Amino acid sequence: MALETRLEVKMPGYVRTRLTVVATLTLVALALPLCSSADLKVDAGFDLFTSSSGTMLDGIDFVGVPIGSYNFGGAVGLQNTGNADTIIQRNQTVMVNNVGDSSTTSLTVQALQLKSATEVNFMGDGLDTYYITLRATQPDDSSMTIQFGGDTGGSFTSRLDLNLDIRKGSLTGTVVSSLDNLVLTGGDIWSRTPPPGSVTITGANVNLNGSNNADDFWPNSRDASTPEPITMSLGIAGVALFMRRRRRARRAE
Repeated sequence: MALETRLEVKMPGYVRTRLTVVATLTLVALALPLCSSADLKVDAGFDLFTSSSGTMLDGIDFVGVPIGSYNFGGAVGLQNTGNADTIIQRNQTVMVNNVGDSSTTSLTVQALQLKSATEVNFMGDGLDTYYITLRATQPDDSSMTIQFGGDTGGSFTSRLDLNLDIRKGSLTGTVVSSLDNLVLTGGDIWSRTPPPGSVTITGANVNLNGSNNADDFWPNSRDASTPEPITMSLGIAGVALFMRRRRRARRAE
């Protein structure tokens, strides 16, 4: 392609460059992935997680309580969820035009349940097992921004805004404390392929387009064996919560 003018080139993921052509300039195509906008899509769906050891609240270690089964609605219906203790729904399909672009979907945390790893005297409320559960009413500003590094994956960032209750003795026990507008932030890479052993539910988190995994979304830890702790800010004073990056939920043994 020969040019005899001033040219401004802008390509996704690259620094804008201004080229002044004196005589004849030949542009050589850069080695960027060639994808149609139809390939750069993540369908709405669900993510299932199992909490890693090291979820700390006020110095107390909490572990996941398996949900067991969940009704995903529609044709998917009630399904076994393995040892997942958290279910997050991506509410909208995300689609971009170019590699390197990002778009955002709102999130809804549909289920979350944890318990203290041992009996403890939490905040002076007596020796017992304490549980963390979702409150019925939740904020509506949780979201995930998905970046496409190509048609098979990229990176993402997420923000969860939660109202949680701490219950004594069981998942339905007396509420002894509440956390309002707990904000959790994080990010990682993603791909189209589930990690080995993952809970896969057709129409919920796999084969979302009805035929293959071309529009699926699977968060992946860069180093699952040594997850880095993520610090999360609370909407109450005097309490620090540290949660290790969540592992993908596994099938029940």
